[in-house]
Amino acid sequence: MKHFFTTSITLLSLLTALINPEKSLGQSPILQFAKSMETQHEHGVWSRSTVTDSNGNIYITGLYHGTVDFDTSTTGSFPLVYQGGTVNVTDGEADVYVAKYNSAGEFLWAKNLIEPTFANMNEERGSAMIVDENNNLYITGFTSTRGFFVSKWNSDGIEIWTKYFDDVEENFVSTFALKKLNNSIIVSGLFAGTMDFNPSVSQTQELTAFNNDGFLLSLSDTGNFEWVKQFRCNGVVLLSGLEVDDANNIFLSGIFLGTVDLNPSPTSSTFITSQSVSFGAISSGFLAKFNSSGELIWNRHISGTNTTDAFMTFIKKDSNNNIIMTGSYKGNATFLPTATSLDTNGFYSSYLAKYNTNGDLLWTKQFGTPTTTQTTFFPSSFSANVIVDHCDNIYVSGEFQGNCDFNPAAEEKVLSTLNNTIDAFVASYSSSGEHLWSMDIGKFGNVVFVDFNGYLPIALDQNNDLVITGSFRGQLDFDPSTSSEFLLNSNNNGIPNNAGLFIAKYENPLTCQLNNEAFEEFNFEVYPNPSNGLVTISTKEFDQNTHLTVFDISGKKVFSGSIENEVTTLNLGNLGSGIYILKLTSDNKSSNKKLIIK
Repeated sequence: MKHFFTTSITLLSLLTALINPEKSLGQSPILQFAKSMETQHEHGVWSRSTVTDSNGNIYITGLYHGTVDFDTSTTGSFPLVYQGGTVNVTDGEADVYVAKYNSAGEFLWAKNLIEPTFANMNEERGSAMIVDENNNLYITGFTSTRGFFVSKWNSDGIEIWTKYFDDVEENFVSTFALKKLNNSIIVSGLFAGTMDFNPSVSQTQELTAFNNDGFLLSLSDTGNFEWVKQFRCNGVVLLSGLEVDDANNIFLSGIFLGTVDLNPSPTSSTFITSQSVSFGAISSGFLAKFNSSGELIWNRHISGTNTTDAFMTFIKKDSNNNIIMTGSYKGNATFLPTATSLDTNGFYSSYLAKYNTNGDLLWTKQFGTPTTTQTTFFPSSFSANVIVDHCDNIYVSGEFQGNCDFNPAAEEKVLSTLNNTIDAFVASYSSSGEHLWSMDIGKFGNVVFVDFNGYLPIALDQNNDLVITGSFRGQLDFDPSTSSEFLLNSNNNGIPNNAGLFIAKYENPLTCQLNNEAFEEFNFEVYPNPSNGLVTISTKEFDQNTHLTVFDISGKKVFSGSIENEVTTLNLGNLGSGIYILKLTSDNKSSNKKLIIK
């Protein structure tokens, strides 16, 4: 049985929303839809990456076991069947999937990426995905036993090329992230043993790991080898964060155990060393900047103590090429070079740090901090993804358990789980790290993950609305409102405790859509203007996708919804006197008009 929830805002509901200040001014996200997909296979279906294109379409990649119906409608069906073995048997085998939905969450297509069958290869995982300016997709992933891949698809789900990097069975390789850099694709990951990083059948580029080393790989837009850099480590280094800035510099972040050389040059080294020596607790992290050829410019160490336990780091740039980093840890963390320290008092908590392009630390914030101890479970929060909008607002997703405070300031914003369940969170912060809003997705079930790298993907669409995907077991409430709920179950297929996949979209109370948009002009009239609040919007270019958004003078979204006729009259008087921006959009058309309410 498929489950879905959609909000189509009619004129009546728009006017009702204007009467409700909480809804119209938007202090918390408003659920637009939430949908789930399940499998009868006990190993479930998992989301690893989510992106949106210029038309607001949503793409998801990850891995699935058995058979999954990716069509979330009540009338359709589109099952993908695992191609590598017997369906619905108890084993660990999985395929990579890519699925596309429109901006309303309606199913468009789903495909599986079938790799060549290498000896003893069983589970393939999609780990990261990006979309370019032409809405082409780039996907990377790896197998649980050997090798990785990079693949390019068009927006119709047609595979353009896929490059495979085979490894011997005894070795290990994992990809974490990829980015587009001009006409190149940059991939970061981890490898052990000897690996050939040139996908050519006639040429090789082999590297041998010192232990569990990091790599940074550059391919051309056609998938041909350009260069690869190795980061040697006598313990392990996990390069989970990858970003490129507007000047074509590359940024890497990660965590490590032992001593790692962050300078991939064959003639010089830049060593940093962790405080812990046990694989039970990786104590240190870093941020490093490289030029477009992969040459080190600077690095910044995040040091802990021998009892610090650090988890994956993730990074995004803002409009000024500052780098926003998030991660999680237990114990003490010191951010160099300013020696700024944070301490979690024995709990697992999350942090944000902001660096400028020269590597200067601008600020750090600790959030998701447990406020109470528990006797039956250990309260905690773990960040899993970070994104930044065009107004430099920051959004972090992750999981938490217990009572956790997501406001770094003295005023608390506590989210709470039900007993010992594990909920998802999404929290938003300003460019200076102040808490803007936070919400949780939870109830009687748990959000779950196949590993700690980016397991709660988030994305923003062209309207600055928020998309989040992930996997869960049991029952979750996807409506952040305190007065209503919308429940989805992962086990409606009759198999308890299977991991199901969810996709949810929320209207963002923050907006950033008034500048530098490459849209065809949308012709419409607004009258009378100035107005007492009762205004008429007239357009001959109306279609079923026409959408109206109203912003106040600060850029805050105060009204949004669908336009359902060529001539529509709205009462905006409840917004109060002032200057407002009316934005009308439809597919690739967009225009703004100023409205004065007296």
